[in-house]
Amino acid sequence: MSSTLSHLLDVVLPCVAEYEEAELELNSVVEAGDAVLRTEAEKKVKRRGAACAVAIDGLTDRAALEFGLSKTKVREAVGGLCTLPNDSNQLREKSLTRMEAIAVAHKHEIVSNPSLPLRSNADVLVCGAGWGIDTWGVGKYGGVELLAHTLDGGIHKVLGDVPAAVNGWAQFLKSRGVIMPGVQRIICGLRVEI
Repeated sequence: MSSTLSHLLDVVLPCVAEYEEAELELNSVVEAGDAVLRTEAEKKVKRRGAACAVAIDGLTDRAALEFGLSKTKVREAVGGLCTLPNDSNQLREKSLTRMEAIAVAHKHEIVSNPSLPLRSNADVLVCGAGWGIDTWGVGKYGGVELLAHTLDGGIHKVLGDVPAAVNGWAQFLKSRGVIMPGVQRIICGLRVEI
């Protein structure tokens, strides 16, 4: 089996499931109104979201080795395939770059790469998203969720970047002739075929 596909199936997808579980748990805690539990649930969402980003970013190294490409070429190829797996199939620009930035911020606290859209782990926040933030139909319909505040002033829902990035990786692997299992998974509320 492809090492990149194996990482996607065995590491990324379980991390995504754990992140989604933490987001759902956060909903329940916020509704219950316990401030102490909410703080802990927010930390858990941020930690699991960051672990998910690290797992997704780890695909780049594997694909570069497996396909004999530079990491830059891999990121460019996958980034152009990161579409929202919904009726619009809309390109989610820079979703893969935001995943990389979240991974770097989580691992190193400060992001020193000027090409990444975050500067520190503080740019990855759990806060009330409300209406009108990011793309319609992505993430939660209001409420509290993990967001990335980018240097250009944008606010992006991690619940939108994760399925777009996973979809981009699945499309990239298919384009490289990797035999995929052909299963559909619901990832952050959106159906992705892997």
